[in-house]
Amino acid sequence: MKVIYRDKILLLFLILFGLIAIIPVEAEEMSFLIKAGDPNLVKFTSEAKLETVMGVTNNITGSMSFDHENLKAGVSAEFTVDMASIDTDNSIRNGHMRDNHLHTSQFPFSKFIMKGFKGDPPSALIAHEKIEFSIVGDFTLHGITHEIEPEIVATWKPDKNMAEIEAHFVVKLADYDIPRPKFLILKLDEEQKIDIKFQAIKK
Repeated sequence: MKVIYRDKILLLFLILFGLIAIIPVEAEEMSFLIKAGDPNLVKFTSEAKLETVMGVTNNITGSMSFDHENLKAGVSAEFTVDMASIDTDNSIRNGHMRDNHLHTSQFPFSKFIMKGFKGDPPSALIAHEKIEFSIVGDFTLHGITHEIEPEIVATWKPDKNMAEIEAHFVVKLADYDIPRPKFLILKLDEEQKIDIKFQAIKK
């Protein structure tokens, strides 16, 4: 009887162990930080008839939260850009832009908050592979908020516990009540192409 009892206990143990082994373990959602400084970059480009004007800054901060193995479980992301730090490689133009157009003393930051994916999200980020998709979110500039749909390129870097993110979208000055510079009326386009690249590093 003792041998049979021990055999039953062993069989029960093996069954329980087997059940535990086949239960999928959910990957944990991770939090990431976006810190100001190189190599992060925010760039606007205005391609007009007479000249192409560009402005850049690396003063972007923010946070993200996601499971790189299961993006369909949800992604949260937001970032803020210091508008007064944008440099167009011309100090006079920088001053006019800050004081007369972006009014950075009143509206020092632009901000984006992700609301979700546009269409079906990718299932996961694959190590060292660029994954392209689109998202939807609220972009605030010059005190005005509009929904936009940035195109995203994301690359997971497992050796550095981070994701490299690129975001691309277009801003129309009139949509954000930004007066078009009169002294650059033939140089600055109504539409500004925005290109953002940053590293989201695991906390």
